Amino acid sequence: MWLNEIIEKLETVLTGIEKNLTSFVHNRATNVNNDKLLTAKEIIEDISEIYNYKKTIETDLTKDDIYYRLIQVLKDKLEIKSFYIFEEDLQKDERKIIYAPKGKAPCCSIKKEIRELCRAQRTDNVISSETFPEVCRVASCEAPDDYTCIPFNINEQKAITIHILCEDKACIHHNKYQIGIIKKYLEETKPILESRILMDVLRERNLVDGLTGLYNRKYLDEFVDKTMPKELSHNTTYAVMFLDIDYFKMVNDTYGHDAGDAILQRLAKTMKSNITNNEFIVRFGGEEFLIVMRNPTHESAKELASRINSEFGKIVFNFNNESFSKTVSIGYAFYPEDTNQFWKCIKYADLCLYKAKETGRNRVIRFTKDILKNGEKEKY
Repeated sequence: MWLNEIIEKLETVLTGIEKNLTSFVHNRATNVNNDKLLTAKEIIEDISEIYNYKKTIETDLTKDDIYYRLIQVLKDKLEIKSFYIFEEDLQKDERKIIYAPKGKAPCCSIKKEIRELCRAQRTDNVISSETFPEVCRVASCEAPDDYTCIPFNINEQKAITIHILCEDKACIHHNKYQIGIIKKYLEETKPILESRILMDVLRERNLVDGLTGLYNRKYLDEFVDKTMPKELSHNTTYAVMFLDIDYFKMVNDTYGHDAGDAILQRLAKTMKSNITNNEFIVRFGGEEFLIVMRNPTHESAKELASRINSEFGKIVFNFNNESFSKTVSIGYAFYPEDTNQFWKCIKYADLCLYKAKETGRNRVIRFTKDILKNGEKEKY
């Protein structure tokens, strides 16, 4: 009787412990023999690992660092073999891919209208193709793939979705019992990721020109000091373009600075509509702008410069009941083809710009050695 009482009390205590621990990690896969001691041990290990994860990401500096840790957890600790991480911008209603597995296409390819088209984000529920055939009409997998989508809101502006792919029932079964602990990791990630996103927003504002919405000189300095060395290690090459609005001072003097600001904004819009993710634009000062192209060819650089020159020249401005057009002069050079110093490449592009000004304006000129003066030619 005494032994039975002890066992009964132990059973009650362990059941209570297991119940309380399970509230921390929902849907945790239990051990095969349903041993409450082993189950409690496993859940305590999960909680300990989550705590260590949280303490680690608290000292990470950037959003990318935190995403890197989350990817490590999903791959190594939870053994999720194939998954995507999407980051949703809820204000712009669009998403981008943070992580993608090699050689595996996602079942969901939507990039815009996320709140309407993404079933997981719209319902704020886990969506699994196992529960109902074609549960998400937007998703389209290559057979025999199944998918699970786990949505998670970071704040009113940002959300993430874990998009998990499976090829067999064993994978589906394994992943089903990881959903609870994935959510727990996301809950611990949320406040820290939100803080880093806010820091990125503040930093971005500090690096963006208020009038045009383009990057400023601080961004260029940071790019050269921090980003470029990493890209150069992957053999990235660049083209640098210098742009200047022809006779811009005349606009300010004749029509006022409001007209000048409107023209600068229209040029910024024209440039942004003609570049891709491989280029970025800097307002270098006044009416001067810099475009940096990654891995250009001679043809692609010339084509971009000529297109911007042509498109901007077609715009008709109307101020003080007068209509007129403006043009731009553009000079460009290649790094490291023309020089092994990036700032010198900017200088060469600037020299080409002034050559365009001297020879009639509204022109595109590529750097050659002949543009240099005699003393500089010898050092070239």
